[in-house]
Amino acid sequence: TQSTWGNESWNGLPVPPGTAFAVLCVYDEDLTSGDFLGYAHFELDPSHNGTHWLPLGPRPGNKSDLKLQSKNKGTLGEIAVDVTYTPGGAQLPGRQSSSSGHFGGARVPRELNLTVVRATDLAAADFGGKSDPYVTFSLGDGPSDPSHKTKVVNSTLAPVWNQRFSLPVPVSIPHLTFTIYDHDKVGKNACIGQATLPIQKRERADEWVELKPRPGNAEDAKLAKKAGGLGKLNVVLEWV
Repeated sequence: TQSTWGNESWNGLPVPPGTAFAVLCVYDEDLTSGDFLGYAHFELDPSHNGTHWLPLGPRPGNKSDLKLQSKNKGTLGEIAVDVTYTPGGAQLPGRQSSSSGHFGGARVPRELNLTVVRATDLAAADFGGKSDPYVTFSLGDGPSDPSHKTKVVNSTLAPVWNQRFSLPVPVSIPHLTFTIYDHDKVGKNACIGQATLPIQKRERADEWVELKPRPGNAEDAKLAKKAGGLGKLNVVLEWV
């Protein structure tokens, strides 16, 4: 269904220095509470005057939003906005990045390029002394988006993925959570290690993180004891 708001506009919104993105959320108005319909963000760049069609998607890490998107055949629609920058006001950021920002009082995300590089010394989950590992990751402790998953590398304890992902990360997210699974063609995929990585403030970080059992998981702890450790994971974070 196409919706219009009669070209409703907000004029003279100040853009504080260092603000990299503006965030738009669409809701269905209700007498009790507004139901979320879609989320979009766009880069604040003075050269981007004009009308922009933005794809609406789920809010990062929100499980209910992902269910809504799946119910609607993988899409939440689009929204058109018209942006005009006026010189002489607050400094406009262009492509300047920052660890946090505000737009109309709302905290906004930063764009992260995340590369899952490789792992070493993984635990063997298969009878042949190898594993078929792949990595999932999530924002904070929230659920993992289905798209946040690497390919499977077969029969190895030292996989190389070199797989890159780009995603907006709200400034309220304190860390990323990585979980490595052994892919099983028949039974359940077994967890072979998990790691958390605090969000880095610097523009680029090449990190090795130690894999550990999931908190409170007896099977993971048993595997770690048997293997003498769960290995390490190498990831690279680059802020755009």
